[in-house]
Amino acid sequence: MALLFTDGFDWWDDADDAFMYNNNSGNPRIVTDVPRRHAISTNKIWENYNQNSGRLIARFLPYPENRDELIVGYMFRQEARISNDLPYGICLYNDSDVQCGWRFYRDWSLQFFRGNKSAEIWRSNPGLMHPYAWQHIEARIRIDNTTGEYEFRINGEPIVNASGVDTQFGTEGGACRIIIGNHEDAYCQIDDFYILDTLGGVNDDFLGPAPYINTIWPSSAGTHTDWEPSAGSNWDTVDDADDVDTSDYIQVSGDYLVDGAKDTYTYEDLENWNDSLLGLTINHVDLEYTSSGEVLAVMETETEFTNSGENVIWDYVKDYEGAHRRKHIWDKNPSGEITWTESFINAAEFGIKWNSP
Repeated sequence: MALLFTDGFDWWDDADDAFMYNNNSGNPRIVTDVPRRHAISTNKIWENYNQNSGRLIARFLPYPENRDELIVGYMFRQEARISNDLPYGICLYNDSDVQCGWRFYRDWSLQFFRGNKSAEIWRSNPGLMHPYAWQHIEARIRIDNTTGEYEFRINGEPIVNASGVDTQFGTEGGACRIIIGNHEDAYCQIDDFYILDTLGGVNDDFLGPAPYINTIWPSSAGTHTDWEPSAGSNWDTVDDADDVDTSDYIQVSGDYLVDGAKDTYTYEDLENWNDSLLGLTINHVDLEYTSSGEVLAVMETETEFTNSGENVIWDYVKDYEGAHRRKHIWDKNPSGEITWTESFINAAEFGIKWNSP
């Protein structure tokens, strides 16, 4: 384990904002008209805006067990001054309790707390946060009653590092869920969110200031077109960049129901990433799925890497309006101990394969 979750929010649409989160009460707002400007970053962000205190999203981490130590990183901007302290920023949960979390105050200090704000563990001096500017926030939290640890960095610079403290609120240790949001009288924005654990041997430490998460979609047909499109071209029915449209799709049925049937697509090329790629996430939406049926596949010409093996985290499945969204993360190229590169991704095809039960 290492890279547990990433989200650049670029696939989001307000009508489909429940695909990746188990709780999205208050209808989180995705903003496209004030993107974070960067040459290689796409332009949607998550925003909790003024007078909408219920806007939050919650995510269960892969696998069911709680984790004692997590690293969380994200870009953050406070778009407007606030009159009240933010009730929450980021919180780590186990199955039933808020273990700990952190938030910014209206004096721009950062507070780390235990439980549902029941006990302050640490608080910075005022003015730590700079309003109106994007900054990269990173936190490493180890949850334990006596040997807990916490470390915060802003834009790569260490802010605090402490150990031997009580960071656990519940009777059960660790955390298996994370919550973003639930602000009041605020105008905060978040982008390029990631969660790590410290057990994988790769991506198991702070990633450093401002790692960008870029999203690309199918742009043309690949080598294999064995699935039947509902209309038009295969790739054009699965390139839902702005909204998941379940009225157009590909399928294997009738004459197309052939063992080993593949459909692959080429994608928009990455540009100017300088081969510094920390991982690859594949998002996939389907209407019908069986464990012995279709599998995600990465194709490098005729070399196929499926969603199995030590380099792959279990998929997260979210059901929404009859569709299932699946997310698979590779820290490294699944062909072996090989780091992802821009040139490999630009040359690869990504797609789906049917294995008959």
